[in-house]
Amino acid sequence: MMESPYQYVRELPQREITDIQRTLMEAYLELSYTKPRSSIRVKELCSAAYVARSTFYVHYESLAELLEHIENNLINHLLKLNDALVYEDRNLESMAFYGETLTYLNTHKRWFHSFLVQEPNLVFIQKWKDAIKLHLWERIRYKGLESPHEALILEMVAAEAIAGYTFWLSHPYETNEEDIKRLLVYTLGMME
Repeated sequence: MMESPYQYVRELPQREITDIQRTLMEAYLELSYTKPRSSIRVKELCSAAYVARSTFYVHYESLAELLEHIENNLINHLLKLNDALVYEDRNLESMAFYGETLTYLNTHKRWFHSFLVQEPNLVFIQKWKDAIKLHLWERIRYKGLESPHEALILEMVAAEAIAGYTFWLSHPYETNEEDIKRLLVYTLGMME
């Protein structure tokens, strides 16, 4: 079987998160709500996290590496949650993983809101789209549904799924989890 062009997302580094790293991540998130991520500096992050700069540099070489660790951690969890997408039938009863994904987004709502709504993180969004495309690409192969327009279809479906989650995060009172699940089932079902 041919390797997926989106396989790289399965190979993103998976690092455990220590208590110090979690503290740094949370301080980074708090700062990102008060200023653009590009203007955050290591010194102010360490001050906000109540850790020494030397402690920061034990764990990360730069703020970019910290951000990448956060992105990859979120994407790796989403990949695991959605592995069932490849083999599940398209109905609300058998697609509990949509609920699991929404629960995960809700649990980490501030990160997803920061990356999707407040200050869109295009690198994170692309990784997430590629993770969705990877699952859909594998499903297409599993079901034997290859198409000459496959890349375009995958891009549209992945972008639409993330747009749905983004809308849910930015308009929490205008939709609910059941509506999102139904729309995702419908959207993904258009591929078959």
